[in-house]
Amino acid sequence: MRSTQRSWLLLFACLLLSVWTANAVMVEGLIPPRAQAVPSTFDQPFALSSYLQKVFGSSIRSLFDTDQTKHAGIKTFGLREAYHQGIGDKAHERAKARFDFSITADHVQASQADLNYIPAIRTVRQRITRAKDPNKYLEVRGQSYKEAMCAASTELDWEDVDVEAPDVTDRTTVLAFAKMAASAYKNDTSDWDGMGGFDPTNSFGWEGDGIRGHIFTTHDNDTIVVALKGTSNAFLGGGDTARRDKTNDNLLFSCCCARVSWSWTTVCDCYQGHGDSCGQTCVERALIEKSLYYPAITDLFNNISYAYPDSQVWITGHSLGGALSSLLGMTFGVPTVTFQAPGERMAAMRLHLPLPPAKHPDEDPVAALPITHVYNNADPIATGQCNGAASLCSNFGYAMESKCHAGKSIVYDTMGKLGWSQSVNQHRINTLVDDVLTEDWSDKVRKKKAKLRSVGIFDKSDGGEVVRTKGWRWPWHRGEDANDGGDTDEDTDEDDKLAVPRARSEEKCRDCTNWHFTDDASDDGPSS
Repeated sequence: MRSTQRSWLLLFACLLLSVWTANAVMVEGLIPPRAQAVPSTFDQPFALSSYLQKVFGSSIRSLFDTDQTKHAGIKTFGLREAYHQGIGDKAHERAKARFDFSITADHVQASQADLNYIPAIRTVRQRITRAKDPNKYLEVRGQSYKEAMCAASTELDWEDVDVEAPDVTDRTTVLAFAKMAASAYKNDTSDWDGMGGFDPTNSFGWEGDGIRGHIFTTHDNDTIVVALKGTSNAFLGGGDTARRDKTNDNLLFSCCCARVSWSWTTVCDCYQGHGDSCGQTCVERALIEKSLYYPAITDLFNNISYAYPDSQVWITGHSLGGALSSLLGMTFGVPTVTFQAPGERMAAMRLHLPLPPAKHPDEDPVAALPITHVYNNADPIATGQCNGAASLCSNFGYAMESKCHAGKSIVYDTMGKLGWSQSVNQHRINTLVDDVLTEDWSDKVRKKKAKLRSVGIFDKSDGGEVVRTKGWRWPWHRGEDANDGGDTDEDTDEDDKLAVPRARSEEKCRDCTNWHFTDDASDDGPSS
C-alpha cells in the first residue's frame, strides 16, 4: 500500500516538475536575460530542477521558438550615393552623387517619424538557385529579337547558394525597404557629377532620358540596397521622367501594344485588326527592341556591382521601379522587395529572361524566385484593374492591363479589412508607408474591428455575430458574406493575426485572358 502511494506521489511530483519546466522555458523566452554572473551548478538553488530543465528544456523550447535557426541577424543602412544611367543612344551618359553617409537607425536621438529615418532590417538565411554567370546570358542577348532568342537558348550553369536575405515577415523590415524605395524619387541634382558627357543640370537630359538608383549600404558595405526610381505618372502629380516612363509602361504592362480602343495611338503595331487578336512574336519583338529600360537596368546593376565587388546586393523599387527591380532579381538571382508594382510576369516571359530549373515536376520556377511583391488590394495598378476605356489610367494614356507577379506577393486586404475604396491614390508609396506599414497588420485590423463595434448593433439572429452600422453602410462587398460587416469570426483569416500578411505565390494567375495570341513568327516585326 505504501509503495503504491509512493509511486503515485512520485508520478505527481514528476508531472508538477514537467509543468514547471515548460512554464519556465516559456517565461525565459519572453523575459530578456539580465547581464549577471552565473553561479556554478552546485551553488544554484533547485539544482536538480535546473539540470532537468537543461535535459528536457531544449525540446520544449523548440515548440515555441520555431524560427530561431531561420533568424540570421540585424542590419542598418544609410544612403551613401546615387547613380543615373542613360538609355538608348544616351547609354554612355552616366552620373553619380555621393551623400553625407548617416545611418539613422543607429542614432539614439533620431525620430522614427522622420521621413529620412530607415529602421533596422532583420535578416534570414535563404537558399536561392541562380545562374553562376548571368553576364554570359547578357553578352549574347544584345538588343535585337534574334539575339534575345539566341540568348534564351544559351545553356547556363546554375548553382544553389545560401544567402542572407531580408525577413519580409518582419514589419519594420518591410517598412525600411518601402522608405528606401520612396527615396529614389528625390531628384535634387546639386551633388551630382556627370560622366560620359552627361550634364545633370541639363533638365532635358535629366527629365527624359534615363533611370536612377539610390544606393543604401551598411557601415562596412557588407550589404547594399539598390532602390530604383518608379513611374512618374502624370495623374499622380507628374514627374521628371513621365514621358519616357509612359511609353515603357505601355510596352511592359499592356496586353497588345496599348491597344485599348480604335482611338488609341499604340506603341507598336501588333494588333491584327479583328476582334482581340494579337501577334505573339510581334509583341515580344517590340518589347525587346523598343523598351530601353531592361538593358539600362542591367548596365546599372553591373556598374554598381563593379563599384561594390565584395558586397551582397538587394534590390527594391516602387511602381515601374518595382517591376524593373523584379526583372533584375530574376536575371541576377538576388533578393528583391518591391512595392505596388504592376504585374511583371508577362513582361519577363516576353523578354525571355532565364529561369532556374525546377527542383521537382510540381514546382513552379517563377514562384521560387527570390522576389517579394508588397501591395494593397485597393491599388488598381498593382492588381491590374486600372484598365478599360473609362479608367483613369486610360484617360491619361496608360494601358495597365497586367496583374500577375513573379515570386511571391504580400497583399494587404485594405478594402476588405480597413474599408478602403479602390483608387489610383492608393498606388502612392507614401500611402503604403504612412497608412499601412506604421503598425503591425494584426493591430491595424483589430483596431478597425473595434471601431466598427463601437458604432454598430450586434445581431445574432442568424446564428453569427453581425455588425450593422448606424446610418451608413460600406458601399462595397466585404468578405464572402456581404452582410457580415467584416466582423464575424469567419472574416478573421490567418493574415489578420500576423504582423505582415503571408507571402503567397500567384502561379494560378493568368494575364490577358480576353486576348487571342497567334504565332506570327514569319512576320517582319512591329512597325510603329
